[in-house]
Amino acid sequence: MIFLNLSSDTIILTLGDEKTILSQKDIERTLPKVLLGYVRRNTDADIFVIHGPGSFTTLRIGCMILNEINLLMNYTLRFWACSKPDLYAVAYKK
Repeated sequence: MIFLNLSSDTIILTLGDEKTILSQKDIERTLPKVLLGYVRRNTDADIFVIHGPGSFTTLRIGCMILNEINLLMNYTLRFWACSKPDLYAVAYKK
């Protein structure tokens, strides 16, 4: 499972115990390289995109990059979207 948090001023990618934090500056150049590195190690993955509240542009860029990687590299990536309030509700119930 890969978690892609696009809901804050920074972008946070998590794969297992590995965590990468990227700034919004030049995200269109840095995010594709980092995402490709993550999915190359896990070509059959569930990717959870955590959205909002946050930048809609970042959400579009992140999902577009994942779709391109999935299409061009012929991987089997499954995308799931969830919001921060939904995550908090699940954590609270547990």
